[in-house]
Amino acid sequence: MKPRPVHPRHRLGGTPKGRLVVVSLLAYAVAALVMFAPWPGLVAAVEQACGAPALDVRGSWTASEAQALLTACGTAGRAAYLRLQWADTVYPGVTALALALATRWLWARLGRRGWLIAAPALVAGVLDYAENAVVWSLLLRWPDMPQLLAEIGGTVTTAKRVVATLAFVIPLGLVTGVIGQRLRAGSHQGKSP
Repeated sequence: MKPRPVHPRHRLGGTPKGRLVVVSLLAYAVAALVMFAPWPGLVAAVEQACGAPALDVRGSWTASEAQALLTACGTAGRAAYLRLQWADTVYPGVTALALALATRWLWARLGRRGWLIAAPALVAGVLDYAENAVVWSLLLRWPDMPQLLAEIGGTVTTAKRVVATLAFVIPLGLVTGVIGQRLRAGSHQGKSP
């Protein structure tokens, strides 16, 4: 029996369907609400319990800053941080998927092909998971504080911030490009002889 040809839309280089993009963006919105909204406010709960922002939401941090935060957290604050970490097992993957799909979908609206444009979203997700592994390790090893591991975690956080910023800026720029393309196309249609 002859194998069925794969429709171009289903190949890796194909364009994701709009419905899939919308579903991924909705999943991202729910995950972001769990993390950052007033309720359940997991990020805010850590800051309230520990007196300072969680390591994950900082631009960077050092081993001494990690030590100071986890000391200030106390038992209740570290428990709040562990709840945040559980939610953060989902957030990076959902965010990376939503940004990658939206970026690729917008890229296709501009007549472009390929997935390389979405690479920053995927790299940011990997860096976020690496950061989470370090934070989990620091929380579970407490009161031991492996200095080198903590320093690596701070460096990974900085890299994540830079790449994640790019991953969010790219689709915003593409939205601007798509809107510009539509406006130009609309103005050309109005100038018919």
